[in-house]
Amino acid sequence: MRVVITGGTRGIGLALCRRFLVEGDSVVVTTRSERKVAEMQASLFSDPDVCDRARVMQADVTDFPSLTALVTSAAQWLGGIDMWINNAGINGINVNLVETEPAQIKSVIETNLTGTLLCCRAVLPYMIEKGHGHIFNMDGAGSNGMMTAGYMTYGVSKNAIPYLSKVLGKETKGTGVGIHTISPGMVLTDLLLHDVTPEAVPIFNILAELPSSVADFLVPRIRATKEGSSGTYHKMLTTPKVMWKFLTARSRKGRFFNEEGQYTGTEDIGVL
Repeated sequence: MRVVITGGTRGIGLALCRRFLVEGDSVVVTTRSERKVAEMQASLFSDPDVCDRARVMQADVTDFPSLTALVTSAAQWLGGIDMWINNAGINGINVNLVETEPAQIKSVIETNLTGTLLCCRAVLPYMIEKGHGHIFNMDGAGSNGMMTAGYMTYGVSKNAIPYLSKVLGKETKGTGVGIHTISPGMVLTDLLLHDVTPEAVPIFNILAELPSSVADFLVPRIRATKEGSSGTYHKMLTTPKVMWKFLTARSRKGRFFNEEGQYTGTEDIGVL
């Protein structure tokens, strides 16, 4: 399998990359910073078992020429593109819209929503020409319509993703290209834990999962995608799962955080 993951140098994206590599696949991940490419290549993929199958490339999802260059470079290095995962994203800060800086609003929408649209626009001509390939768009909090005060901009940017996937699926019908959505659920990354309140810590112990656990769930399902299929929606955290987690909440006490709110896990989640 030949895979491209935007923003795959940390968090969920990096966990997905590592799981694909375990499966024997070849992966390209991206970073915005040109000067960090060599540094990240050396630090993330120094293992001789994977260094020949993983490559860090520069790309800015808000810059279309950068993305068309990525498609060309990734396809050349990989020998083709089977799976493209639109993972790059940023969170907002936990404040109401009236207190949010206009620059922050613009940055979140441009990265999460416009960036996903531009990535699809960049890779689709290549995939349509080949008559082959699958695009997976990453949803997030707000995708299911649940409203969270203080996260207006992020929620709006992610609420549009399922719609985007559905419409793009209709537009690409008969091309051999599949459009899908993946839902990682609540994941312990720096994006989730930015400006976290002490009151939220018990919820994280109940509902959240580590990036590696999310990757273990999603990657086998992504890899099992059938040629010519479209419209799948893989969800890590469904309503029945949420209900079960709360019913068994007692057994999850202190799973990731102690009563003082300190992270006690062993997996690096980029914070604390």
